[in-house]
Amino acid sequence: MKKCLLGLISIAVLAGCGSDSNKVPEVSGVFSGVTYSEVGTPIKVTATAINLADSESANNASYQTIVTLWDERDVQVSYSGRYHQASNKLTFANEQYECIPNNNQWRCVSAVDNFTLSKTTPKAVNMDVLLGRYSAQSEFDSYRVVITADEQMTILGTGCEASGSLSYALDEQVLMFELADNDCGFDTRIGIMSYVSDNDELFSLEFQTVDETLPIIWIKQ
Repeated sequence: MKKCLLGLISIAVLAGCGSDSNKVPEVSGVFSGVTYSEVGTPIKVTATAINLADSESANNASYQTIVTLWDERDVQVSYSGRYHQASNKLTFANEQYECIPNNNQWRCVSAVDNFTLSKTTPKAVNMDVLLGRYSAQSEFDSYRVVITADEQMTILGTGCEASGSLSYALDEQVLMFELADNDCGFDTRIGIMSYVSDNDELFSLEFQTVDETLPIIWIKQ
């Protein structure tokens, strides 16, 4: 099974432009690497940086940094990251990890490891292949999502609905989703969407979001 993932730990720093006086580094692109857990198992890491400026505010509801970690079983967990301008560091997972962003390579550190994230060039995403219906199950509810040709998405749960839109970032290398209307109780509205294919046929979607109530894997119907 081939994975066309648009961000493996994924740090997605969504758009926003600071003034020159902010002195926030102009960093953009996709950066990948590997770190290790306390017991020595590998953790895949990919950082998708669009703009650092809007990850400074911990309470920024519209734009944030998404950090997703995959363990050796390919189980993911996501966090919000935060950029600290004074130290030029990006922290996440309750500051267990910190990275110094650079436009070619990020130097990162945790309590157990020093590691780097190197710039990569992911394959451009074709949104048309994602059109259709998908289903998912969380510990809270069963859900369906419908993606239409007008770049809209609708999530349906038991007695609830959340609607939003899809958009490209980084020259169509990354696909983002943003929920505008949400009565399903999801805490976070923004995330990264990637897809998994088998023999070039789309099999499932994978969401990367800090919201624990929003399912991660969506199977095509």
